[in-house]
Amino acid sequence: MSIFRGTLAVLAVLLVLVVVTKTSEAVGYSFLTTTAEGGSDLFVAKNGPSSAAADSDVSFTVIVANEGPDDASSVTLTDVIPGGLTFVSIDETNNPDLFTCTSPAVGSGGTIQCDAATFTAGSSSVFTIVLHVASDTPPGTTFTNIATVTSPTDPNDENNSGVASFTTPGANSADLSATKSGPSSALPNSDVPFQIVISNAGPAAAQTVSFADLLPGNMTFVSMLQNSGPAFDCSSAPAPGDPGTVTCTLATMNVSTTASFTLTVHIPADSSGTEYINRVTTSSTSSDPNDENNTGIATVRASSADVSITKAGPATATAGGPISWTLTAANAGPDTALDVYRLRRTTVRRQTIAARRHPARTAQLIAVSVHLHRGAALNSR
Repeated sequence: MSIFRGTLAVLAVLLVLVVVTKTSEAVGYSFLTTTAEGGSDLFVAKNGPSSAAADSDVSFTVIVANEGPDDASSVTLTDVIPGGLTFVSIDETNNPDLFTCTSPAVGSGGTIQCDAATFTAGSSSVFTIVLHVASDTPPGTTFTNIATVTSPTDPNDENNSGVASFTTPGANSADLSATKSGPSSALPNSDVPFQIVISNAGPAAAQTVSFADLLPGNMTFVSMLQNSGPAFDCSSAPAPGDPGTVTCTLATMNVSTTASFTLTVHIPADSSGTEYINRVTTSSTSSDPNDENNTGIATVRASSADVSITKAGPATATAGGPISWTLTAANAGPDTALDVYRLRRTTVRRQTIAARRHPARTAQLIAVSVHLHRGAALNSR
């Protein structure tokens, strides 16, 4: 009886070996036949931003292509939306009628799927997928989004997935900002002071902080003085009287820290009428969640104007009656005079101590700021 069972076991093994061998031969034959006919090698690529804030929309670009040599049939592109993200939109930008797409409702999670009955060799389709990051996403959260393409005619599935990842900022980020202020006008051949303020709003300390100020045009360096805050190294600056870039550095700038500076520059004698736009920009090796406030700008115009004023009026006046004077302001140039004060008269009453104790009228002068162009005159009565 045991000999009979052993014989059956051997026969069973041989039978399995025959079946496996035949199956392997059939698979091998099918593969060789497909390779000989060519097939349709599909691939997909996906890219997007490396960083996106909570409660913001994130745009991804997905490219699907058929490298051939044959047309692909029954092509399906799928994109599973990761948890914490929701669907906003999908748009096929270059072949809007080739794929038919289904997607979750706006504001929901799920899977995006696009299908094409035939995808010709050498063709490609580009999709823009927009997802929304939940408002309560913690800083430092990383999302990985994968797009996959399949087809029964594709012999190579190693290039059928495209991956894009991004991280919400904040865990180790530092929001640096720079502001710059100064006078709107200055005389040619004069020194001009600018105020620079560098701040870190956090939430983390900023590492390897620097700011740079490139002096525009023929503006030259005079001095750089730090007024407050952690001590920056501002030794990288042009020699006095030279143009160039002023650079200041700091190893670490803590949260809620501010540093202020006075940068003094010189405007040359031949600069009349020139407008100088001066920028200071700060940066660090830490992630900055808001780089739109990293540059401060101040504009100064070199202006020289010969402003004069004359006053004319009657030599005599009647007691108790009105009296008028004419004030004339003029600008002989060569530039427009900025922030010129025009004197305007208004009449007020006051009680004076006189022999007959009667009210008298007096004139009060009020200053009004105007711009006075070259060759212009301004009368005030």
